[in-house]
Amino acid sequence: MVIPSRLPPMVSRSAFNQFLMPRRSKFISLLGEIASEENLAMSRLSMDWILQFKTKSPPFRQTSVFGYTFDVNTAAAVEICKEKSATSIVLADHGVPNVPHTVFLNPCCSVAKDYIPKTQSAVEQVLEYWKKEGSKSLVLKPLKGTGGNDVMVAHNVREVEAGVMTIFSREYGLAVSPFLDIINEYRVVCTHRKPQLMYSKKRMSLVGDGVSTITELCAGKLTKQSAKGIADLLGAIENPRWVPRKGEVIPLQWKHNLGLGAKAKIVDKDTELWGKISSLAVDAANAIGIDFCSVDVVELADGDFKILEVNCGVMMDNFLSQDDGEYRSIARGIYKDALQLALSRQSGL
Repeated sequence: MVIPSRLPPMVSRSAFNQFLMPRRSKFISLLGEIASEENLAMSRLSMDWILQFKTKSPPFRQTSVFGYTFDVNTAAAVEICKEKSATSIVLADHGVPNVPHTVFLNPCCSVAKDYIPKTQSAVEQVLEYWKKEGSKSLVLKPLKGTGGNDVMVAHNVREVEAGVMTIFSREYGLAVSPFLDIINEYRVVCTHRKPQLMYSKKRMSLVGDGVSTITELCAGKLTKQSAKGIADLLGAIENPRWVPRKGEVIPLQWKHNLGLGAKAKIVDKDTELWGKISSLAVDAANAIGIDFCSVDVVELADGDFKILEVNCGVMMDNFLSQDDGEYRSIARGIYKDALQLALSRQSGL
């Protein structure tokens, strides 16, 4: 994504920023502080989507940040992470437990059509995969999507067709995976292929009291932030008079993305959970050969842990928005390490 450096006269820079990237200001501010502390000149280009940092004294070096991608990883590692199915294939080849993602290409894309069977439509291919895979539902997502955008679950043929058509209208391919019973999702941020931060993603949820119907519970929880999740939940419930058991937890959303309402909770390093999940995240980073990344790990109802995806762009905007103290300090340290590592790998100007 490259944004024009010049906007029409009627559009101000501040208005554009508020429309396009309201949370990115925290990231820019953090990197500005680091640049000042490290005596670096910081250039802000393309409405701050491209940032460049230069040393002010010898040895002169320069590094760039594009979006949330730092000059740290190899080009091949970045491309593997961008494609969910490519990540899954590489991890499987290295024996790293992961949620399988199978690629289906868009026949309208000229560079993809020669790799697509002529005897089946994309929908037929996905349905055939579903039959062999045997899960109750499927998850369809853009091959290179981020933030949970355009990720959808399909429970029937009509929803599969709608998902394929929606994603193919925007992308050259889609990734399909089985819909798993995920009880928790964790994110591990690694620098130098070592875990620096781990947090769980807690979805917004309702808790039954054994008396109130699901409709009544939703009405009591309704806020601007929870409205979408509640609407989706009510739309999926067959009996609006259902009374959840006392203490029963009902998630308002099936996605764990922070940008969609989930909340981050830091995992203590001195725990068995940290050791188990961080080891898996490091295995994933080593398999791909990526030095700076965030790794999403899911915990399934059967107790297994699997890699969901590996992100080459380390975005912590929503994490930062939850806390201006501890969370900000942690993110600042991680980005500082990444910037220093990127500069150290430059040969000089």
